[in-house]
Amino acid sequence: MLNEAVSWFHTVLCHPGQKRLNEAMQTRYYHPDMRRTINNLRCEVCSKNKLSGPGYGLLPEREVRGQPFEEIAVDLIGPWTVRVNGRNYTFYALTIIDTVTNLVELIRLDNCEAEHTRMKFQHAWLARYPWPQRVIHDPGSQFIAGVFKDLLTRLSITSAEGTTKNAQSNAICERMHQTVGNVLRTYLNSAQAPTLLSEARDIIDDCLATAMHAMRTNIATSLGSSPGALVYGRDMFLNVPLIADWHTIATRREQLVNENLRRQNLKRRTYDYKVNDQVLKKVYKPTKLGQRTTGPYSITRVHVNGNVTLQLNPNVTERINIRRIQPYRG
Repeated sequence: MLNEAVSWFHTVLCHPGQKRLNEAMQTRYYHPDMRRTINNLRCEVCSKNKLSGPGYGLLPEREVRGQPFEEIAVDLIGPWTVRVNGRNYTFYALTIIDTVTNLVELIRLDNCEAEHTRMKFQHAWLARYPWPQRVIHDPGSQFIAGVFKDLLTRLSITSAEGTTKNAQSNAICERMHQTVGNVLRTYLNSAQAPTLLSEARDIIDDCLATAMHAMRTNIATSLGSSPGALVYGRDMFLNVPLIADWHTIATRREQLVNENLRRQNLKRRTYDYKVNDQVLKKVYKPTKLGQRTTGPYSITRVHVNGNVTLQLNPNVTERINIRRIQPYRG
């Protein structure tokens, strides 16, 4: 009878948490096992629709590279719309950044097709800088297509694909996109509206060049210097030489990364995911009244880098970061 009473109150009181449910029942009834029964209550409606609070599972340490041009991160930013003679012109930009020096390359894309993206990547980076050993990218269609993957394979470059809808996997690009967006909004909203498509393209190229110069000349907190000064061995404005101590820079960056990781893990619950565990997958950008999770799904594999593989159906699996899942307690 106690289980039925707890379930009834939980439903009538609109699915409160354990503490509130216990307080509500204790004001009316007493039972020595009431608290334990409430703690053991499993409600599928609550687990799928209520906010999960702090994440489950600690995030793993991240490897910090120390050699310039060894690893780069690529991503697409956009779409943005510029109005030309009453018609909207949509454009994208390819962003490329060296993860050690933070040196940035930005180039406008007329479309986001894989072949066009591959060509611009060759022009913007491979033709100008030492070839990297590793390229970090998201699972966008431009980067997982055969033409882009074939290029990396032909040049013996390792493709490091992030998980879906997990901006933290390519965080260095996402932070750069905020800076580029600020420059573009400021420039486009203050400049005279273009009347020709060629003028619009020139304005976009000018905006991207301005943003790229700003990011190359500003001091990076993790580096203690500007990316341009570190790469070219001199100040970006004055003819003053600079000799970089890469060992010290890498050590300092590793300390910052570990400190940021420690702060993030302080906000998370300790939890070890195991094979065959049932978990819920968080909905990406849910509506205010929409369902918060889907599932449950079974874990088929646990990876050391904070990812797990879920069995979505008998024929489909998905590799996903632990930030986007939570234990199923239904």
